[in-house]
Amino acid sequence: MRFGWLIAVLLLSACAVGKLALTPAPGIDFSGQWRLNDADSDDPQRVAMSQSAAQSNSQNSTTPGGPAGGRGRSRGAPGMAGGSVGPAVPAVGALRDGLHWPGKEVEITQRGGVVTLVSGGFTQVYEPARSRTSAGREKATDPRGDGPPPVCGWDDKTLVIKTDAPNDEDPPFEQRYSLSADGRRLIEVVAFEGGRSSGFTVSRVWDKVQ
Repeated sequence: MRFGWLIAVLLLSACAVGKLALTPAPGIDFSGQWRLNDADSDDPQRVAMSQSAAQSNSQNSTTPGGPAGGRGRSRGAPGMAGGSVGPAVPAVGALRDGLHWPGKEVEITQRGGVVTLVSGGFTQVYEPARSRTSAGREKATDPRGDGPPPVCGWDDKTLVIKTDAPNDEDPPFEQRYSLSADGRRLIEVVAFEGGRSSGFTVSRVWDKVQ
């Protein structure tokens, strides 16, 4: 089951970093042990291959003599807001940057608006107004790369994290973490914001273990 409808709802509630709150809505707590649900999560390689196939089908369908006499249209691929016309897929490396951490297992502790994620031997503390990393390093960095810690805050029930990146091949992205209605699933939506990839989204889902 895909979470396209949920992605759309989450993105509609997006707000500027300056408007993010220091704490979430009452009763929101991400604390627990979580395990990645591979079936309901996007994979960088799979997304890239699906997008490539969609673009190829779109070109064939609009070529005279192609399928449907040139009147056909691609239904799109994961991350596209419908149709063959939409944001370009980011480079596979950028997709991996957006999806490789946290990993398959993640432990979360939340105190007020401060959320600590532990995954793959790396600890990231998301604290609104400032973010810091603890991983045996001399300086704080983003666990996805060598950049500075991301800016974060709360949009009602959703933890919003904005990570900057330098160019169109490695576009900046925003992560949005939220809980399912029953609190048993943690959903991450990654939205790319730079250049041709602006508006492209991918998602991952973790099931609560305890």
